[in-house]
Amino acid sequence: MVPTSSTKESECFVHERIDEEDKPKIRSNVCFDSANYEYEGDYYCLLHYPNNKKINDFTKAFYKRLGLEKYDFRGVWFPTKLKFPAKIYKSKVNFRYATFASKAKFKDTIFEAEADFLKATFLADANFDRTRFCKKVDFYKTIFRAGAYFEDAVFVGEAHFCTTTFSAEASFEKSTFLSKANFDSAKFLESSEIFFKDTKFREKVDFHYAVFAGYVLFEGDKDNQVFLKNSFMDLRDARLNNPERINFHRVGLRPNWFINTDCRKFIFTDIEEFTKINIKSELESLNTRGIKNSKQLFKIACRQLAENAENNNRFEEASNFRRMAFECENLEKKAEIAENKKNLQIIGNEFDISKSFDEIVIKSE
Repeated sequence: MVPTSSTKESECFVHERIDEEDKPKIRSNVCFDSANYEYEGDYYCLLHYPNNKKINDFTKAFYKRLGLEKYDFRGVWFPTKLKFPAKIYKSKVNFRYATFASKAKFKDTIFEAEADFLKATFLADANFDRTRFCKKVDFYKTIFRAGAYFEDAVFVGEAHFCTTTFSAEASFEKSTFLSKANFDSAKFLESSEIFFKDTKFREKVDFHYAVFAGYVLFEGDKDNQVFLKNSFMDLRDARLNNPERINFHRVGLRPNWFINTDCRKFIFTDIEEFTKINIKSELESLNTRGIKNSKQLFKIACRQLAENAENNNRFEEASNFRRMAFECENLEKKAEIAENKKNLQIIGNEFDISKSFDEIVIKSE
């Protein structure tokens, strides 16, 4: 929708990123007083005014809203440092479309209901250390222009970082994802440094279509291999601008996680699980996920992993991957032969039926 300018003391312009059809509810539920503040030809209420000239008035209005337990801050422009009170929030907290012009701290906060940061913009550091998200948290299309810190955070519900942009350091060190972690189509820019150090993933970790240009580290130890039992990583169709900057150190990995992605330049160090894998379990995992042409895709992944291992003098791993690729190729051939036999049998049965029919016709004549 094309935004329309507001007039003084009429209605708040709210935000240029917000569609016109969403603005009436925001004006009704979020706007504070009249639209008396002009900025670049448009008029805003105090909470949506995109300027830092009214910091004291804004702060009073914001904390008054918190005191009333009204947690709808859609499109709000935060001009000064935000230290969100560390307490338990039992109802939904909504920062959709919000802009944080200065540092924002949500440390030690417990969100018992959903937390919504969809299309929010953080222009300075955002700190969610030790925050607990009990329900779904949504960072869809959120933009982090500076640091994003989620150290020791707990994600009980699904964590949505779909199409999120990370521009600088982002740390998920010692954070725990009890449900799906969705980074589908996330953008890790060249200036970014992403740390999954001692992180715990218990379910699917989705990097489908993600763009990797920055530095990324997955690091565990013998007691925590990051990807726990029943979890798996999906890197299919990820765009790898700088694959040599993607690092896996002492984490539990499975070869089938690397289908439809080019892992030849990834950095793998001390990955014990790679030497304990058998082809049957790998193909079963792919089939369970509904992956078509699983044998063909897995064969390619094994060959790429073998090349990676050979280039880094991990020859035992390389031999194991080559063996699995060879076994997979044999399984493909066996499946092809079985399919051909099946087709020939069908043709043979059709021929027998046709022959029998001809014999019946001849006898009747």
